[in-house]
Amino acid sequence: MQTAGIHAGIVILIYLITVGMSFKALSAIKIENLIKPNHVFEAQLFILFSSLALGYLVGNLLIAIMDQSLSLRLLFF
Repeated sequence: MQTAGIHAGIVILIYLITVGMSFKALSAIKIENLIKPNHVFEAQLFILFSSLALGYLVGNLLIAIMDQSLSLRLLFF
């Protein structure tokens, strides 16, 4: 039961890290050319939701790799 708690903590940490990294990466992109003038809030909302989506996808990939690698060791033992 304790391993499930550790796994849940690692999953949450992975999601937080990947969302933060994707937010930092998307903040470097200059999207002012794509957004209409005087729509600053919409541009910020777009960056926020895009970083959440990208962070979720990357986090799922890392979690799937982690889960599969943990399952793979059962093949040999």
